[in-house]
Amino acid sequence: MAYPSCQFKVRTVTAFVALSPSDFREEEEEQSAVTLLRGVEKKIQTCARVLSEVKGAIEQNGYEVQTVRIAFNPFGEWLVHSSNDGVDRRLERLELVDDLLSKYDIQFCSLGPAAKVDEVQFCENIIECSPRMSCSAMVRDGDVEMTHACAALIKRISKLESKSFLKGGLGNFRFCTASCCSPFIPFFPGAKGDGSFPGVKFAIGLENGHLAKELLSKAKTISNIPTIFREGFTAAILPLTDICSKTKFSSSTDEDAFVEYIGCDTSLNPSLEDDGSVAAAIEELKEVSTFGSVGSVAAAAAITTSLQNVPIKRTGYCGLMLPVLEDIRLSELAASTPSNLRISQLLSISNVCGVGVDTVPIPGDCNDRDLSSLILDVAGVAHRWNKSLTCRVFPTGVVNAETQFDSPYMCNSRVFNIS
Repeated sequence: MAYPSCQFKVRTVTAFVALSPSDFREEEEEQSAVTLLRGVEKKIQTCARVLSEVKGAIEQNGYEVQTVRIAFNPFGEWLVHSSNDGVDRRLERLELVDDLLSKYDIQFCSLGPAAKVDEVQFCENIIECSPRMSCSAMVRDGDVEMTHACAALIKRISKLESKSFLKGGLGNFRFCTASCCSPFIPFFPGAKGDGSFPGVKFAIGLENGHLAKELLSKAKTISNIPTIFREGFTAAILPLTDICSKTKFSSSTDEDAFVEYIGCDTSLNPSLEDDGSVAAAIEELKEVSTFGSVGSVAAAAAITTSLQNVPIKRTGYCGLMLPVLEDIRLSELAASTPSNLRISQLLSISNVCGVGVDTVPIPGDCNDRDLSSLILDVAGVAHRWNKSLTCRVFPTGVVNAETQFDSPYMCNSRVFNIS
C-alpha cells in the first residue's frame, strides 16, 4: 500500500533523450511521397508516450503527479550553428522543437547546458523563445571567463520584456549555472541527458516538505536522523519507486523506444503549502532553534547522508533543496528585520548538502563582478567536494526591498545583499 499521498507528491516525471543534428533532417520513404516523422519528432513523441504511461501508473496508485518533463543532452551537440549551406539554423530548430512540445503537450523541457562561452549567449534565445524551455550553463572551478559571460546573461534575462511570460524578471526562473551536475537530474533548470545512450530514460523528483516535517518531528534530534528519519523516508517512497520500476510500456516499433527507469531523486523539496517548508521541518529538531543558526549545518549533513543512503535506485541531487522563493519559511527568515538569512549561510550549508544558491533575489543593479564571484564560489564548492550545485538568482529591485514576483511557483521575500 502506498504511503498516504498527502505526505508527498511527485513533482516531476522527467524523461531523458539524446538528440543529434541528423534528427532534424526530413526523411522520405523510398518510392513514396509520404514524409516520415523527423527523428526529433519521433523522439519527443516516444518521450510523451512514456511520460503518459508512467504518470498513469503512478496516479492509479493514489499519488499526485504535478508535471511531466523532457530533458535533452547539451544543446551544443545538436542545435548546431550552421548546416551545409552555411545558414544558421538554430532559431529555426528551436521553434520546431517548441512546436513539437506543444503538439505532444509537454509544458517543461530542458535543452541542457551551454558547455562553452560562445554558447552562453544563445541561452537568451532559448529563454525568450518559449515558456516551456529551460537551460543552464556549465561552470568549472576557476573559469572566470565563463562566470563573467553567465553573470552578464543573467542580468540580460532579468530585463527581457518582449513577451508576457518574461515580464517581471520571470525568465531567470528557467536558467541557472551548473557545476559538477551529472546527467539525469530530474529537477530543472539543471536537468540534462547524456548523448551516449539509446532510447529513453526516466526519473522522478518529489515535493515532500510535509513528509520531512512529519519525520523530523518524530526524530526530534539529529542523532535519530540515521534511524527514524531514514527508515520512515524509505518506507514512504519505496512503494512509489516500485511502481516506476515495474511499469510496463506499450509496444512500439521505434528503434529508440528502449525505456529505462533510472531512479528517484530523494532530495527534500519544499512546497508553498502550509507545512510544506523544508526549513521549517528542520526547525523541528531540538538542535536547530532557527534555520540558518548553529545546528543547521549538522542537521543538513545528517539529512543528506540519510537521503543518499536510502536503499532504492537513486539519481540526481539527493540532497537538501533550499530555494528561498519556493520555501515560505526561508522567505520569512530572509524578510525579517534584521534578516536571519544571508547568501553566505546558504552557500555554507551547500558544503554538506545541495542544491546550491537557488531562487535568491539580488539587486537589479548588482555589480557584474560580484555576481560572477558568487557563481565562482558555487563552482568552487561543487568541485572541491565533487557535488552537483547550481546557482539561480533573480536580479530585481534594491537591497532589502520586497520582491514583486507574480508567479504560482514562487512566494515573495526581500532582495539579498550579494556582497
